[in-house]
Amino acid sequence: MQKGAYTDACAAYQSNHREISIQVSKVLKTARRKLDSKGVPSIVHTSVKDPTAPDVVVQTTRLSKEFLEANSRNGSNEQQICQAIIIFVFTYWDYVTRHELALSLGVEKNEIFLPIAGDLRLLRHAIIHDGGVLSGASHKRLEVLGEYFRPGQVVIFPHDRMHHIFRLLDRGVAKLTMETLDIPAPPGGIDSVNQIAIGQPQKR
Repeated sequence: MQKGAYTDACAAYQSNHREISIQVSKVLKTARRKLDSKGVPSIVHTSVKDPTAPDVVVQTTRLSKEFLEANSRNGSNEQQICQAIIIFVFTYWDYVTRHELALSLGVEKNEIFLPIAGDLRLLRHAIIHDGGVLSGASHKRLEVLGEYFRPGQVVIFPHDRMHHIFRLLDRGVAKLTMETLDIPAPPGGIDSVNQIAIGQPQKR
């Protein structure tokens, strides 16, 4: 679900960037002005209705340069959706999935471990409480994602890194599922499993 939301959002940002880039080019061509070091001197309006309507509600007013930067690959819009997904995935794991799994197994919630979820908890704390900066102490506690971030720096989620996090989540859940259900490991070992699908048995 979150992979789909992330992919759709990134596609929308790219569409925004492409559309306004075309409009900026038209403005420059019509006005016969060159793009200087300060960016394009045009304004981008975003609203919930047709901008030409008299009852339009303008949500934002930004320079086209600012709009393009926000909607660019790894721009602020993409970073915000990445942060939201990190927070949501950990919260859903800790308050729903982990809780229900513990109940089904008859154990305490703290006995259910998913290493990458622990890493997401540390990233979540940095995003919410420390302005996005991952402390040195928190970085040392990362078990899976340590190589992707630096202590004392803002956590950034480039496109390829976010997809890698999704793959590591799939792998972690697959490993936990196989261990919990005592599913035999494949020839390459349990660490070679990237995803797992469990279906209903077919009637013969």
